[in-house]
Amino acid sequence: MFQAFKSISCIDFRMYKTLYRQRIEELRLQNYRQLNYAEGVLSSEEDFWYDTDAFLKLGDSFVCIWSVEGKYISALRVEGYKDGYLLTNLETDPDYRNKGYASLLIDALKDYLASCGCKFLYAHIAKRNRLSLMVHQKLGFQSISEVATLVDGTVSSNFYTLRADLQKNDR
Repeated sequence: MFQAFKSISCIDFRMYKTLYRQRIEELRLQNYRQLNYAEGVLSSEEDFWYDTDAFLKLGDSFVCIWSVEGKYISALRVEGYKDGYLLTNLETDPDYRNKGYASLLIDALKDYLASCGCKFLYAHIAKRNRLSLMVHQKLGFQSISEVATLVDGTVSSNFYTLRADLQKNDR
């Protein structure tokens, strides 16, 4: 089931952070290596919560979650970008990977945005992430640039910029 959330208070944060446990562990190693493991995890989870809350307070951003029988399976973040929206932070529970849930989530997001009149959905894909590139291309994204202009205006040559046309009749 597809859900879009504009407020952190609507998200079951316990399930949400489980999807992003690898990212939380990266935060712990990057920022809290000096703490014992439990304190480092707790501090990283707090950072992740505050980052998600701040993200959702941006004017044009939301979190999308695909759930099955009440369990969060896949999630992503979406924010206003150029003449559409930018898909970021796509994650799927490791136990459910390679079963099509990320594709279901992205397709549902595309339908949702198209129904709201949005024309384009963008994604920045790391050049080294061939699997993600193939998934996005399979879902109708086309490469439009060999670099990515990030939301803050910086340009990175480590990413491709892809775009899906949400108003095509063949969707």
